[in-house]
Amino acid sequence: MKNCLITILLVFLSISFSFSRDSNYLSFSSTSISLDQTVDISTPTFLQPTYNKEILGLLEDLKNNKINTNIVIYYIEKTIIKEAPQDEYLTHLLQALKDNLKKGKKEGIVRRVEKDLVEIDKGSIHKVRERDLYKVYDSTTGGYKGVLEVQAIADAVSIGKNYDSKTALISSNDKIVYCGQRKIFGFGPMIGGSVSNTKDYTKEPFDFEKGANPNCVGLLMEWTFSRAWSIQWLLGQYIYSKNIPTGFWDSQNKYIRKNDAFSFELDCPLTIKKKLFYPSWFSPNYGLGVGYFKSSFETSHNYNDYLNGMYVIEKNDSAKNAYCLIYPAFGIELFSSNLVHVIFDAKYIYPLVPLRGTTEDHSWSGWIFSTGMTTNW
Repeated sequence: MKNCLITILLVFLSISFSFSRDSNYLSFSSTSISLDQTVDISTPTFLQPTYNKEILGLLEDLKNNKINTNIVIYYIEKTIIKEAPQDEYLTHLLQALKDNLKKGKKEGIVRRVEKDLVEIDKGSIHKVRERDLYKVYDSTTGGYKGVLEVQAIADAVSIGKNYDSKTALISSNDKIVYCGQRKIFGFGPMIGGSVSNTKDYTKEPFDFEKGANPNCVGLLMEWTFSRAWSIQWLLGQYIYSKNIPTGFWDSQNKYIRKNDAFSFELDCPLTIKKKLFYPSWFSPNYGLGVGYFKSSFETSHNYNDYLNGMYVIEKNDSAKNAYCLIYPAFGIELFSSNLVHVIFDAKYIYPLVPLRGTTEDHSWSGWIFSTGMTTNW
């Protein structure tokens, strides 16, 4: 009797599964699953970890069912896209674009200070460039604290170093104001000369050095470094030359010849300068320079005595020297952080080696003034 009941139950299950197969759907507790694809449970390699755990469990149960291994399973594949959380840096970048882009790079604040580095809230989205200069003011009192030069640029922030005060004086939220960009190299024309003189050359002996008026036309090149140091090199020379030849007959039928000459030049002077109040539009400066200095003089007085058939030399003296001359320099530079700089310069020349002959000394000293204009990048 027991064997008979088992046989009837198996026949009933076979008929039920066969009906489900022919009808193209599988019924579970009166709930049907529609089909897009057909997969054999004996080869479950199509399953992906993204499927619902309940479905995976159900498939595993069916697979382990030894009663009928020819069950066909129908399923629906769905793809769910979930938006990832927004990155904090992107949030900061978008906020900076909204709040600060309208302001540009003209004004901002100090975000933080770490050792000798200062971070500001201006970056490439504000069109900040390398070597941009910012003046720093106290967030409470508005007092001036120093100048920052940008050295590293990110999207919405930049990092710079302080110019002319201790970085410890700068703190977060201090105000910054854009004041230009440090230019690396510039060149342009320069002219120069000394104060004009009214020396009378009709009286002897001639003091050439007291009436010397050197002049110059050349090309000025300038390199500007951090912390307001610069090098100026003039491709030219300050030069002065005077020659007074004379010849006449005297009352004793003697032909007198006189030749008095004096010259000096300062070739290709190179000057190292420190700029004050940099990078304001008005920037005084001072420094030291060196140039190749050459000077010479010659005095020759003689006459021909035709009555006695004699050639007489009354005076003959000369001297010359050449050496590297060190000189102090002072000046003013206008618009020192702009494309075009205007330069006023003064050099004091004092001879380290006297120009001294046998009987005369013509060592020249004095101021040489110059002005020039450079285009800078």
